[in-house]
Amino acid sequence: MEIDKCPICQEKNFKIVKEGKLFKTDKFVCNVCGAEIEIKGEKGKIIKFGKGYEIASSIHLGSEGEIDDLYSLTFVEDQWLDKLESGNKAALNKYFKAGEKVKDNLPVILKAGEKLALIIKATSYAEMRRKRIDTPYSGITLRVAKGVSYRLGSVHESEYSDALTVLDKGDLYITSKRYLFIGKGKNIDQNLSKITSIEYFNDGLSISRTEKQRNDMFLGGSHWYLVNSLLKGLIKLE
Repeated sequence: MEIDKCPICQEKNFKIVKEGKLFKTDKFVCNVCGAEIEIKGEKGKIIKFGKGYEIASSIHLGSEGEIDDLYSLTFVEDQWLDKLESGNKAALNKYFKAGEKVKDNLPVILKAGEKLALIIKATSYAEMRRKRIDTPYSGITLRVAKGVSYRLGSVHESEYSDALTVLDKGDLYITSKRYLFIGKGKNIDQNLSKITSIEYFNDGLSISRTEKQRNDMFLGGSHWYLVNSLLKGLIKLE
């Protein structure tokens, strides 16, 4: 198994350490996030998730334990993302299978026939909100006669602009039928069938849905391009 970049943080700064008798085992160590992966032939085992990416063990992006295709389960290959996005049942079942192990310990009650696919921990929920910006400027002096003048006080001008505003923090759950956000003060429970568009960024995901003017936006350090592909694949199964 050849690795040209860290499957956790995507950086190419890493080293390979020889381990085991007769050096039959290699250990991949990322110099950026600190992830460690044990490699034996064409099989890999994630030993340690990188700093800031411990969440990966919770969202089943290559769960701990021996895996046959490290790159597929750790969201690197475009082919894997294409399979997910197309609604490939074999690809989606990998996440359902992992979700089956933890479904009984969740604050989310699954409906009949519903399967857990993904959990993204420590996610910020945000919306674009219109904010007023006050711009002060000094007042003006009016001369009404020789030696007589009036000074008008300082004046404020108000402008309005859209700004990304974080409203809550919590966990995002994706199932075969819904996406749910469980925050400290705000909860979201929406059917995947209501999604009209999905857009992902390096540090977040934006979901547009029917009956809501503002997009649901989720921010954090997760691998949102994989979440994007998974959601689109799940929608195709609806």
